[in-house]
Formats: sequence, structure tokens, C-alpha cells
Amino acid sequence: MSHAYCLSGNTLSDKSTSLLQQGGFQLIYWSSLIVRLSNDLGTSKAEMERGDTPKSVQCSMSESGETERAAIERIRDMLSHSWKKLSEECWRTQLSRGFADMVLNMARTSQCIFQHGDGIGTSNGVTKNKITSLFVEHYSV
Repeated sequence: MSHAYCLSGNTLSDKSTSLLQQGGFQLIYWSSLIVRLSNDLGTSKAEMERGDTPKSVQCSMSESGETERAAIERIRDMLSHSWKKLSEECWRTQLSRGFADMVLNMARTSQCIFQHGDGIGTSNGVTKNKITSLFVEHYSV
């Protein structure tokens, strides 16, 4: 995230770099966890059919012996908890608002892409319609 922030034309001050080293990574941690869990919930079924490595759903099932439905519910609970923690960190952080917004938007984007299944690996469905609506229909007006 710090690289993306700098590549977007911003700079990290010495104070910001120091803040990141002193625990500012919690902001990035919770956002990254949301990205990972959202991706796993949206793609695990198709990826397992393709022979991919197990995702959080399968790992949860293996560790606890629970059903797939229970594992998915557990991952959703973890996702909800992660959103709460990310919100807390966004309010608590002393890092710039721009950096916090970028980290927050990474989680939001992932949630949007994967909330109705695999929004990247397939070229149809809800995600395709959202993107088409955003870029084609919105900007052609």
C-alpha cells in the first residue's frame, strides 16, 4: 500500500514512515485480511474445481471438521470482525487521510468484486454488469 500511495503521486513523510513502523501496519493488516477473505468466499468453489490450493473455507473445514456451510459462516463472521477492526484503525491512525482512504478503498473494492462470486475469473454476471454500468453507461451520458 505504501508503494501504491507513492506511485499515485503522494509522498510518505518521515513522520508517516515512522508511524508505519510503530504499528501503522494494523490498518494494512485488516484491509488485506478483508481482501483475502472476500476473495476466498467468492472464488473458492471454482478454484477447488480447477484443483487450486485450499482456501480459507477448506482450511476451516479441515481444522474444525465443520460443514462447508458452517465454514462459510465462520469466514463471514471473520470478515465482519475485520471490517470493525479496520474501521477502528481508520479512525485511530495518525497516518494521512489519503493513505487511510487508499487502504480502506482496497478492502471496499475487493468486497464489491467478490460479493457475488468470482468477479475477476469470469467475464459475466453481476461484476461485469457493474463495471459496464460504471464505465460505459455512466460516461457515455
